[in-house]
Amino acid sequence: MKQKKSRALAMLLSVLLLLCQPVWAAAAEGPVTATDVVEAADICEHVPLDVQSYEGTANGIGSLYNTLSTRQKAAYNALKNIPWSTISSSRNHQVRVNVSGITGAAISGMSSGGSFVPTGSGVQAYKDIQNDVNAAIGALRYDRPDLLWLDGVVSHLYSFRGYNSTGRYTITDFYFIFSMSYGGQENIYRERMMAEARSIASTASREKDVYSKVKKVHDILAERSSYNYASLNAPTDSIMFRMAHSAYGGMFKDQYDPVCEGYAKAFKVVLNQMDISCVLAVSREHMWNNVKMDDGLWYNVDLTWNDSGDRGGHDYFLVGSGTVVGGSAFSSSHREVDPFNIDRVSGSRYPKKNTAAYKYIGEDYPPLTYPDVPRTDYAYEHIEKVSKLGYFHGDTSGNFNPGKKITRAEFASVVASVLGADTKQYEGMYSFPDVGTGRWYSGVAYWAKESGTMVGTGGKFRPNDPISRQEMCAVLSRALGLQSGSFGGFLDDGDIADWARAGVYACRDAGLVKGAANGKFNPRNNTVRRDAAIVFANYAAMKGIAPKGEQTVPSGGQ
Repeated sequence: MKQKKSRALAMLLSVLLLLCQPVWAAAAEGPVTATDVVEAADICEHVPLDVQSYEGTANGIGSLYNTLSTRQKAAYNALKNIPWSTISSSRNHQVRVNVSGITGAAISGMSSGGSFVPTGSGVQAYKDIQNDVNAAIGALRYDRPDLLWLDGVVSHLYSFRGYNSTGRYTITDFYFIFSMSYGGQENIYRERMMAEARSIASTASREKDVYSKVKKVHDILAERSSYNYASLNAPTDSIMFRMAHSAYGGMFKDQYDPVCEGYAKAFKVVLNQMDISCVLAVSREHMWNNVKMDDGLWYNVDLTWNDSGDRGGHDYFLVGSGTVVGGSAFSSSHREVDPFNIDRVSGSRYPKKNTAAYKYIGEDYPPLTYPDVPRTDYAYEHIEKVSKLGYFHGDTSGNFNPGKKITRAEFASVVASVLGADTKQYEGMYSFPDVGTGRWYSGVAYWAKESGTMVGTGGKFRPNDPISRQEMCAVLSRALGLQSGSFGGFLDDGDIADWARAGVYACRDAGLVKGAANGKFNPRNNTVRRDAAIVFANYAAMKGIAPKGEQTVPSGGQ
């Protein structure tokens, strides 16, 4: 297995290093101009960046852009959109950009020898701006390893104008400064690299399914490269060191062999050419990839550790977080750290990986009905069924929102749909004082009241309140005409309201619901869409109802 020293992560992510550089002075009694330069060092400086909380999801695209705040995203986009021609032609490779939340920002401070020095509340405000810019630089480096001009130090310069007498300064100009670590040949190298990436992608795209395509890219890159141990001792400003840590180094069979960064970045660049989601994952001393497969789930690929021999192995190809290789689970040998703070072990910045390895079925998996309901969701089959039956639908974005609380109006609408009730004929009719006749659920509410399905509370329908588990059972027992022959059995039976007890046990006896693993029913908990879908799938199974051409799903209530 091939591992590397922590210095092999140099230039991976920007962190804060302040360099105050006097540029010019001005008379203190008039408007004062001042500047400051902030230079990005490498991640090994161990200076954490402040980035908002983010939890990766199975259906996410994995971009670190999604973890950024509004101002961080503005800086990210400004940097991403700078064309190479502008960088190469600008004096000292210094490019002025306009970033919302930075350009024009007012900060307390003073001019000292031509340099801006924040004071009072301006100290934290200025620190926050610098943090946001460095977070943007780091995120873009992860998301776009093809932008080779980001491999070197990227500094940011601020010009201020204000009055020492008032202590208020405004950022008038903001610049990115590029260090040109490839001697100004960045775009030449990039164009060659991208041409090769497109060629590899074209070859791999001839394969019949996503699995075969990803494997083809993996094998091509493994065949071309050998781990560049020599680069570990090379000066950090040398071409050998830079190339070994770049996507370019992992793309060609030449003198610039890669280390783990080069393998992982090259793999990402090629897969992204094929519209296959792939992200960079990092530990304190290593880098690999997360790949989203056709089953809608994320898996791990470590091309570096697979690269044994000319063709490479596949022990670390599309493995799950719990897959045991070499005597340990992948998540144990590859401990993901926060890319914005490598001293914090955290996988929350990354997509959530499947526990088991990818299971190849000889062809692509059918597309997911809802991107937020992966096949590993315990309610997947039930949600698929009730959607095909027309009981449930996704939102305008195509998501099911399985963990969202279902409201009383929404639940009544599903019950009406299941029973085939025509609620449109009642639209605009008065039912409850808290149901406007112009609301989408006016017809549903009228039907629910007149049919006795929902009687309301204190004469009110409470359409937008979540429906509790015991309320759900009371409604279902009335709507479906269910009866129970026995009460009791749940450990929290005493928590079930008297008015709901018959309905709860009627639904239990019918196989629509069941208790939790601890023997409790949790009657006052709100019902979420996922569990409501299970209940109605169980009802369909009880009645022998199935989508056309399909078998019924065995009952297994919630």
